[in-house]
Amino acid sequence: MTSCMVKLTSLRLPLTGLLTIFGITGFLYLVAAKILLHNFAQAERQLVQLNLQRVEGTITNDLNQLQSKIYEYAHWDDTYNFIKTQNANYIKLTWTDIPLTNLQLNIVALVNASSQVVFKKNFDFQTQQEKPFPEALNHGGKLDQAFVRYFVNDNGSHGLLMLPEGALLIASSPILTSEIKGPSRGTLFLGRYLDQMAIKRLEQLTQSSIALYPIQKASLPEDVQRAAISLRDLPSEHFIQPLSANRVAGYLLLRDVFNQPALIVRVDTARTVYQQGLFSLRYLGASLLLVGLVCGIAIYVLLRRLVQSMVIERDRQQLSELNEKLEHLVEQRTAELREQTIVLQASKEAAEVANQAKSEFLANMSHELRTPMTAVLGYADILTCTELSDEQEEYVEKISRNGNSLLTIINDILDLSKLEVGILKITAQPFALEDLTGSLIYLFQQQAADKGLLFTAAIDPTLPASFIGSFDRLQQVLTNLISNAIKFTEIGKISLWIDSPEAGDELGIKLRFTVQDTGIGIAPPDQARIFESFTQVDSSFTRLYQGTGLGLSICRKIVHLMKGEIGVESALGQGSTFWFTVVLEPFRSLASSAADDTHTPVPTAPVSPQILVVEDVEDNQILMEQMLQRLGYQCDLVSNGQEALDRLAQKTYELVIMDCQMPVLDGYETTRRLRQQQDPKHRTIVIGITAHAMSGDREKCLAVGMDDYLSKPFRMEDLGDLLQQWLLLHRYT
Repeated sequence: MTSCMVKLTSLRLPLTGLLTIFGITGFLYLVAAKILLHNFAQAERQLVQLNLQRVEGTITNDLNQLQSKIYEYAHWDDTYNFIKTQNANYIKLTWTDIPLTNLQLNIVALVNASSQVVFKKNFDFQTQQEKPFPEALNHGGKLDQAFVRYFVNDNGSHGLLMLPEGALLIASSPILTSEIKGPSRGTLFLGRYLDQMAIKRLEQLTQSSIALYPIQKASLPEDVQRAAISLRDLPSEHFIQPLSANRVAGYLLLRDVFNQPALIVRVDTARTVYQQGLFSLRYLGASLLLVGLVCGIAIYVLLRRLVQSMVIERDRQQLSELNEKLEHLVEQRTAELREQTIVLQASKEAAEVANQAKSEFLANMSHELRTPMTAVLGYADILTCTELSDEQEEYVEKISRNGNSLLTIINDILDLSKLEVGILKITAQPFALEDLTGSLIYLFQQQAADKGLLFTAAIDPTLPASFIGSFDRLQQVLTNLISNAIKFTEIGKISLWIDSPEAGDELGIKLRFTVQDTGIGIAPPDQARIFESFTQVDSSFTRLYQGTGLGLSICRKIVHLMKGEIGVESALGQGSTFWFTVVLEPFRSLASSAADDTHTPVPTAPVSPQILVVEDVEDNQILMEQMLQRLGYQCDLVSNGQEALDRLAQKTYELVIMDCQMPVLDGYETTRRLRQQQDPKHRTIVIGITAHAMSGDREKCLAVGMDDYLSKPFRMEDLGDLLQQWLLLHRYT
C-alpha cells in the first residue's frame, strides 16, 4: 500500500506538468488560429473589395465614355440642323446599324426643345435587329416629364435607368453648334443596356464572376436579400459574405438617375486566400502538437527524475540513523543520481545545439538538397560510360531515373518561384519534331510497358520536319502531361498526337499537342481548378495518387509564356485528353546550315588547358575530376577559396571551376579578390558552381566577377559544353 502511494505521488507532478504543457500548446494553437484566420479573412475581404471597386470603376468608366461620345454628336452642326429641318439623310448617314454596332449603342433619341421625340431607335447590336422603343421614355411622342426634369439641362446628365426591358446606362447632352453655342434646339440621348453581353465584358475586364439583380425584383436569392437590407442601411459601404467553403461574394448597390436603389451587383471570388490560411493553420497545428509532445515528454522525464531525487533524499534523511554501510550505499546512489542529472543537462545542451543545427539546415535546404544530387546523378553519368553488365546497367538506370524524379520535384518548386516573379527564360532554337517525340518515347515507353500500357507518339505527316522554338520547355510540358497520364491509367493506352488545327501563315504555324489516356478521368467541377498551384483532384491524406500539385500549374504558365493555350477534356471513368497549342516558325535551313558547318573551320580548344577546381566536398572533388578526365581535361584540386588564391599566385590557369559555398573563404569573396589582383588583359575564366538555383543567384555570381554559372546537379555533357564554349572563346580573343 505504501509503495503504491509513493508511486502515485511520484507520478502526479510529472503528469500534471505534461497536461499543463498540452494545455499551453492548445491555448497557443487557438490564439494563433484566431489571429491567422482573422488576418487571412481580412486579406480575403480586401481582395473582394478590390474586385468590387474594379467593377464599380468599370461601370463608371462606361458612363464617362458614353458621356464623351454623346458630347461629340450633340455638338455637331448636322445634329443641330436636323432638329430644325429633320433631314432624313442625317439619320441615314449617322444613326444606321453599323455606327450603332461600332459604338455599341442600343438607344438613340433626339428630342426637340418642346420635349417632342423627333427621332428614336432601339437597336440590338448583337442580333443586328431593331426593337420597339421603350415606352417608359416615350409617351405619345414626347419624353416623359420625370426624365425631362433630370436629363434636359444645360450640361447634360448620365446615370443608370431601370426600364422593363432591363438596366440601361444612359447619357444626355443639349444639342448645340460645333462652336458650343445656342440656343439649344433639344437634347440627344444615348444608351447601352447592361445585358448578358455587357456583364460578360465586365467579367473579362475585372476577371471576376458577376451577376446583376434588380432590387425591385419579386424574388431574390437569400444572400442578395441580406445584402440589399445591409446596403440600404449603409449605402456607401460594400457587403461581403461567404457563399461556401470555396466561394465568397461581394455586393455593391447601384442607384438610378433618381438616386433610388436600383441594382445589386454580386461579384463572386474564389476563397484561395482563406483556403491557404486553413492550409497554413493545419501545418501550424501539427507543428505545435509535435513541439508540445517533445516538450511534454522532456518535462515529464525531468520532473519524474526530480520527484525521484526528492523521494530518495527524504528516505536518506529517515535512514540517517542506520549503520555506516547503509548510509554509504545511500550516498553512492545519490551521487549516481547527480551524475545522471549532469548527463541529462549535457543531453539538454546537445539537444539545443542540434536544434540550432536543424534551423541552419532548414535555412540552406535548397543548397543541401541539390548538393548530394550532384554526386548521385554525376556518378550515375560516369557509370554509364564504363563497361557494365546488363543487371548493373539496369541498376544505374534506376538510380538515374529516381534521381531525376527527385530533381524534378526540386526543379518544379524552383520553376514555380521563377514563374511567379517572371524570370523564367524561353529560349528558341531549331529542333526536329521527331527528336521531340523520340526523346519522349525513350523516357516513357518502358514505364508504360511496366504497367501493361501502350504508349504511342505520332506526327501529322503534312507538318514541316523542324521548327524554331524552345525544345526544353515543350519537352517539360509534354513530360508532365504524359507522366500524369501513365500515373492515372491502369488499363489501355496513352497516345501523343501533334498536328495543326489551322493553316499556317508567314508568322508561323499553330501546333496542337494532344495527350490522350484511358484512365480514371476528371469530374467537370474539378477540371476548372487542376491548373492552379498546389491543387489536386483528391487532396485528402489518403489519396491514391501522390504528387506536389505543381506540375499542371507550371505547364499552364510555360504555355502562356510561349503565347499559347492549354486545356483538358475529360469524363469521369472514361479517360482524359490534355492539349495545348503554340505558334512556332518552321525551320527550313537545316541542310544549308549543316553544309556551312562542314566547310567552315571551327577553332578547337587547347590540347591541355590548365583547369583549377575549387570544391570543399571530397566526393564532389572526385566526381569533378572523373568528369573532366572523361571530357579530355586534366585539373588541379583545392578545398577552399584561400587555397585557390594561393595556387593561382603560384601557377597560371586558363579556367577556374569555383564552388560558391565553402568554408574559410567562399567562392564569391574569392572571385572578388582574384579580380582585384588580376590584370584585366589577362583575365582567368571563372565558372561558378552552386546548389543554389533560386532567382537572382546567377546575377549574384556575375556581379562578383564570375564569367558564367552552372547550378547543381548538372550532367557531364552540360559541363563539357560550357567548358568548350569558354575555352574556345578564351583562346581566340
